[in-house]
Amino acid sequence: MLSVRTSQAADLLAQDKRGKELVIDAQGSPRYLYDLVSRHPDRIPNGSLAYAPDPDRDLEKLTTSYHSDRPTTGYGYRYDVPAYGASVGLNLDENYPMVRTEWVDHLEGGGTWLEDHTMWDSRGAQTITGGLLNHTGGKSSTSSWFSPVQHPAVGSAYAGPFRDSNNNLSLTFTPYSDGGAVDRAGLLDTSTSKTAMYQGDTLVAQSANRTVRAQRWPAEALPYRVVMDSARDAADWHTTVRSHSEWGFTSGAIASGAGREPLKLLQPHFGVDTDLAGDVASGHRTELTLSASTQQWLDSTTYADSATLSVSYDDGATWQAVSLDRDGRGAWSADLKLPKKPGGFVSLKATAKAANGLTVEQEVIRAFGLK
Repeated sequence: MLSVRTSQAADLLAQDKRGKELVIDAQGSPRYLYDLVSRHPDRIPNGSLAYAPDPDRDLEKLTTSYHSDRPTTGYGYRYDVPAYGASVGLNLDENYPMVRTEWVDHLEGGGTWLEDHTMWDSRGAQTITGGLLNHTGGKSSTSSWFSPVQHPAVGSAYAGPFRDSNNNLSLTFTPYSDGGAVDRAGLLDTSTSKTAMYQGDTLVAQSANRTVRAQRWPAEALPYRVVMDSARDAADWHTTVRSHSEWGFTSGAIASGAGREPLKLLQPHFGVDTDLAGDVASGHRTELTLSASTQQWLDSTTYADSATLSVSYDDGATWQAVSLDRDGRGAWSADLKLPKKPGGFVSLKATAKAANGLTVEQEVIRAFGLK
């Protein structure tokens, strides 16, 4: 069944009467999208509600890539979040992989956008959620979802690690945050994770999921280490089939009456330019970027002072150290010479350190593929 606008119906009926063949070009999901908001604060409009923004002044043009190594389906939405309350919206069907041109309004009055997308098929449901942000009118930029390197991280979309006034520590991670932005949270309902917390070398808590909690711990500032291992079926998923992460931090009692305070953790973020399937051409050189900092949406950010990077072409059986060039505060890049043989994978292992005992080590098996 096909529905059309009334204004189009007369022409279509006329073509049908003349016996003219009607050709319909249909797509499962659109290759363009407009997200427009016209607010009228403190008044009820009594005139036309027509809204015609100027693309060169009011809208940001996004060229957005939705990655997948196979044709599949899902849904997503970009919610406008007003300063005065929660947003509402309805998910739109999406087909992956695809590249879509999106025109997004710049929000006034403290409003922000919140975006999420879910890939949903027989393998399970993987949801990626971004952080709150606004867009700049007249700007052109790129974005990506489900892109490499997918890895464990803390995103602002979910409750982050914290310590409360009763000296309870709670740390939650999302195992499949993608490479599209630093503030991304990624979950897969068919993956497995196990998490453990250590004080020094002593195991103090563990769980068979992505959250670990230690109850009524000593008030003095002590060094802690959290370890998480995650996996998903390599027969179903092209990249990030296993990961191992370790976060080191120091924590002590918080101020009386504070309720709870977030725990700052170093978070690595990898950048690599792949095709929509998550692959890079074999036998060529490619640039890989590495950055590490604490959660950038908190009141202050600590950036890594040093970092290391190793690569593996045999799923982590052996590793090769890679030279890093410093690009700025907490940011490095590496020039990788990839193997000539296609069909394999590149695994990554990174470490980073910062002041106050902050450390992170992360290993991602099959971070991206070779074609």
